Amino acid sequence: MWIKASGDLTEHLSQVTTSVSTHFVAMGDQTALVDASVWSVREELWEKVSAVVETIDCIFITHAHFDHVGAIPFLREKSPELKLVSGRKTADLLSQKEFCEKLRQQNIAATTACGEEFSCSEGDWFKSLQIDLILSEGDSIDLGDEVEVRLFETPGHTDDSCCFYFKQDLALAAGESLGQYSGREKITPSFASSYEDALTTLQKINALDIKLLSLPHSGVLSGDLVAKYLTELPLEMERYRKSFQQQIEEGLLIEEIVATVSADWVEDGRFPEGPFHDAHKKLIEEMVKNSRVVDDNQDQEEN
Repeated sequence: MWIKASGDLTEHLSQVTTSVSTHFVAMGDQTALVDASVWSVREELWEKVSAVVETIDCIFITHAHFDHVGAIPFLREKSPELKLVSGRKTADLLSQKEFCEKLRQQNIAATTACGEEFSCSEGDWFKSLQIDLILSEGDSIDLGDEVEVRLFETPGHTDDSCCFYFKQDLALAAGESLGQYSGREKITPSFASSYEDALTTLQKINALDIKLLSLPHSGVLSGDLVAKYLTELPLEMERYRKSFQQQIEEGLLIEEIVATVSADWVEDGRFPEGPFHDAHKKLIEEMVKNSRVVDDNQDQEEN
């Protein structure tokens, strides 16, 4: 089953859905939200979350992209005691003022494109994004009432990507480590930092027992659809890689490949036109580059 709407998933997990993102909300003795979308949906996100829980104790950050941290300053105001939880590499990135300012500028651009005003200063933005609790590979955090959440490092989409596994509910918040699902025959992989790392990540995830798979721009996959998705994803990764490599060998420029694939994704509804279109084009560009690098390395090994 493909679950896109807000609603309860298990006794301890709900999904909240904004116009641009979907999130796990975990409920033990403490509460947690996975990722924080963009600034422009901050009020919508809080409205949906506060309909489920009165306050947020933790926000788990899967990776340091602008569309996963944007509402954090606003949510800190609503829940002043909340703690940000992430892996080490994400924490390191968010400790860099220049990097955080880039994320702020991306949120400003997205907010402006939506016809709204961005009102968080550089200083407040940087302070809000500092991680309070850093988890390493395999570390877990206990939210109480038997809700245990374990972090797995899952690079491939980005070098700092992590997944959060809710052991009791056999549920995985995958960030963008496992790409995106847009319906039957529409699996979009995401090996923007490394094709090989993305394959290793998939092998690690396949060792887990997963009944609920949360993809932040797709909703939740459940039941048999989880196994089907995880089986088809590596096939789609290889298909894209070979296609990109073939086009490069035929002499197409990277920007030409990006333009064609981007237009195809918009046409078949994978990604809409709008404030996030540049980010999607950057994703395609990096996958094209990684496809070329992978084969270059293989050629060197064969020689």
